[in-house]
Amino acid sequence: MKKAFSILLLLTIAFSLVGCDELPPELTGNTEAGDTLPGYPDEDGYAEGALGDTMHNRFFDFTVHSASLMQSVGDTTAPEDTRFLVVELTVANTFDEDLPMFNQDFEVYWSSDEDDYAYPLDDSMGDTQLPANYTLNTQEERSGQLIFQVPDDVDTFAFSYLEIFEDETYGDYFVVYFAADPEPETV
Repeated sequence: MKKAFSILLLLTIAFSLVGCDELPPELTGNTEAGDTLPGYPDEDGYAEGALGDTMHNRFFDFTVHSASLMQSVGDTTAPEDTRFLVVELTVANTFDEDLPMFNQDFEVYWSSDEDDYAYPLDDSMGDTQLPANYTLNTQEERSGQLIFQVPDDVDTFAFSYLEIFEDETYGDYFVVYFAADPEPETV
C-alpha cells in the first residue's frame, strides 16, 4: 500500500510540473518573443529604462522619478560653469537581508568620454537628500534625492548602477536615460 501511494504521489507531482519549465515573464523580465521588459537585464546583463521605469537588480529595485538642473540647492550655489543635477528616486530592498547602501553606488554620465561622469555630492545639502551611507532594511523603501555637480552646458544624462559582489566580481548593469528639466533656481 505504501509503495502504491508513493508511486501515485510521484506521478501527481510529475504531471503537475508539466509545462512549468519557465518562470512567468513578469518574474524574469523576458517576454514570450524574447524581448526584455524595461528595467530587467537582458541576456548580456544590461538593462535600460527611462524616468519612471523601475529597475530590478538582484538586491533592490530603484526608480528615478525626476531629474532637474539647478544653479543652487539650499544655501549652496554651483561653481562657475556647472549646475546641480537633482535626481529624485526611490530605492526598495527586495533582498532577504538588510543592505548597506552608499550614495556612490550610483553615478551619472553625459557622454562616452571616460571622464564625463559624476558621483553624488555629500549628504549635507538638504533634508531630502539620501545619506552618503545607510542601511536599507529588508522590504524597506526609501525615497530622496541624489545631487550631482555637472557641466552647465549638458542636459541629457545616463544614471547608472553596476552590481558589485562581495568577491569584487561584477553583475548586471542598469542605466536610466533622461533629459533633465531646467527647473527653478533653488531647491
